[in-house]
Amino acid sequence: VDDAIIVLENVYSHRQRGKSLKAAVIDGSEEVLGPVTSGILTTIAAFVPLMLLPGIIGKFMRVVPMVVSLALLASLFEATVMLPVHINDWTGRSTQHQKPEFGFYVWLRAKYERILGIALRRRYLLLVAIFLVLLGAVAAVPLVGVQMFGQEDLGFFSVLVRLPEGTSLDETDRVIRKIEERALQLPEQDVVHVVANTGLLQGNDQWITRKSVGQVVVSLVDENDRDHGIDELIDMLRRDTRDISGITSLEFEKPSGGPPTGKPVSLRIIGKYIDELRGAANDLKAALADIPGVRDIQDDYPVGKQEISVKIDEERAALHGLSPQKISLELRTAIGGLTATTFRDGNEDVDVIVKLQGMRKNSVEAVRDLRLTNIHGVAIPLEDVAEITVQEGASAINHRNLDRIIMVTADIDESVTSVDRAVGSAELHFDEIARRYRDVRFEIGGEFEEFTEAFNNIAQLFAIGIILTYLILGTQFRSYVQPLVILGTVPFAFIGAMVGLLITGDRFGIVTLFGVVALAGIVVNDSIVLVSFINNARRAGADRWGSIIAGGKQRLRPIILTSVTTIGGLLPTVIGIGGSSGIWRPLASTITWGLLFSTVLTLVVIPCALSIVDDIKLRAGKPLVGDD
Repeated sequence: VDDAIIVLENVYSHRQRGKSLKAAVIDGSEEVLGPVTSGILTTIAAFVPLMLLPGIIGKFMRVVPMVVSLALLASLFEATVMLPVHINDWTGRSTQHQKPEFGFYVWLRAKYERILGIALRRRYLLLVAIFLVLLGAVAAVPLVGVQMFGQEDLGFFSVLVRLPEGTSLDETDRVIRKIEERALQLPEQDVVHVVANTGLLQGNDQWITRKSVGQVVVSLVDENDRDHGIDELIDMLRRDTRDISGITSLEFEKPSGGPPTGKPVSLRIIGKYIDELRGAANDLKAALADIPGVRDIQDDYPVGKQEISVKIDEERAALHGLSPQKISLELRTAIGGLTATTFRDGNEDVDVIVKLQGMRKNSVEAVRDLRLTNIHGVAIPLEDVAEITVQEGASAINHRNLDRIIMVTADIDESVTSVDRAVGSAELHFDEIARRYRDVRFEIGGEFEEFTEAFNNIAQLFAIGIILTYLILGTQFRSYVQPLVILGTVPFAFIGAMVGLLITGDRFGIVTLFGVVALAGIVVNDSIVLVSFINNARRAGADRWGSIIAGGKQRLRPIILTSVTTIGGLLPTVIGIGGSSGIWRPLASTITWGLLFSTVLTLVVIPCALSIVDDIKLRAGKPLVGDD
């Protein structure tokens, strides 16, 4: 509605000067046609590059710039073509000239004129102060914390259970039933039902069917009818299931309403040797356990079944006339068998497998008693030439870029810490662990990696949008300098956004960045019309200071109206009237608080910045209005 407000308010101003309704509509609409069009185009220019955002984040958020751009184009057509006709046909006496002004607005305009005069006299000091506040807002980003997206309460959570590899389905079912019983003991008024699955594990980014896994899904009543929040219920069940034995890992997972796909804390350990990777993973998990707010610490090294390891002593084997190749072949033949020949049985080829009769694959004693025949025909016991042990095997070894990796993951308690703080605390232990395991190195993955990548992509695309905005403004004002003054309102919006995050307790995330982009377009619109009216006043013969004060006074009402209507439209989302959204509330909050601060700063700081540009022009002997 911003464009409609600007057009209608300007028509009203012309009507107040004594013009006929038709003349006021034509002159008022024509006067703001250029600034309004530029304002719409600059907002679209800020948003459209975000449609090129790559990856899953881009697909998830692409709808925002698309819908905003189409809506803005529709509003431009309505404000410049349809609205003037409606004003002429429908307003009648409501726009009669010489209508008494609203008393509060007269008082506000007088106060603004006085404040603006004081600010103009101290313009250099004011800009330095604003710059220092901006630095403080940037420094506050680590203070508010980082989060990819807010969490929605979708009314259920899952308990993901893993038992040792090789666990029978009956044993897994026994453990799952215990967890199910504990889940049924949660407050009755909060739980709708509990569903348990044995042999199936479905998480946000995983789907496993295996005898040694299972899950319990707890469905909850509506958020507004619950006595406890979903995090409180998870904490209750986490405490109640600590005494259940035999579990390899137990994860409590809330459903994700969107990206990211990884855990909040995801740390890759990369190296050549599994033993070193496992040692580093255990040390890192111990370090994470000491960080406040970090919980459900796991790694993705899947321990397999028990296996018999035969480590050959090559020197002793050589003394007995055996080679590693000979030993491994005889072991394979004795246990797994060797295809000696193939014969045809009708239309089928049948392999003849030769292996040691009565060999028990799972018996360590049978392997130790195995005798190997050397080149001299002498039978040598396997345990004389090899070390035979029983150890845990790996069901899978994960790789990334041809390197072996183990991923250590964890969730966080957002009331205690944030993703960036948890990851930053974990990073402090990397060097210490790397000194103990020389062939390992660490990388940060998961949510923090996705956020960093998305942040860099959005920053680059926003820079493209700012360049497009500058080109549009340069064409509008035929100036290189005035567009820079107008773009100076963008940092004002960022200051307000950071204040809003500190007050609401929301994290700095992807949606917040989109809110800053939206703010950039909104506050630039107000500045475009303000600077345009100052230029018009100067072309009409007004002096330097008179044009600035007159332009500010003339644009005070539409700037306040556009800000109030935008804030009013977003306020229900900010305070949660009709329901709260963990993902989209930060967007509305960012725009609301940013607009609140930037409106005040635009009305005061932009005139001061413009007067500083005037100082420079006058010293250089250039005219105040015209090409530069």
